[in-house]
Amino acid sequence: MNTDSRRISTERLGRALAIAFASLALTWLNAGCKSTKRPGIEGYNALIRQQQEALAVEQLKQPTIYFRGNVQKPIVPWRENLTLAEGLLEAGYSSPFSPHSLKVTREGHSYPIDVRRLLRGTDNPVLEPGDVVEVYR
Repeated sequence: MNTDSRRISTERLGRALAIAFASLALTWLNAGCKSTKRPGIEGYNALIRQQQEALAVEQLKQPTIYFRGNVQKPIVPWRENLTLAEGLLEAGYSSPFSPHSLKVTREGHSYPIDVRRLLRGTDNPVLEPGDVVEVYR
């Protein structure tokens, strides 16, 4: 992904958050008029929900790689020439030991990856948007 497309994605995210804040302000004001019990908390909770929804919608628009198994981040943004090893680093492989089993699923077809060859650098495929990588110890 080049810098122009990153800037566009950042601008979209900024717009989505601005919309969420504006709608929150209206929700917050209305909540304050209707309730006598801590109206600020209701508005704050609405803000958090709207921010999370805006981020989720923005993430769905970006091409991503999905990870299952021993990783900290199950969704990693895709970029050109992203290899399996780089994707595992970005996903935060969470075991102190090497993975026992790796499998890449692309368009419904699964491809097992030889872990030894990956660690040697001889089998490090480039990932495509929408790939699902299964990592197990």
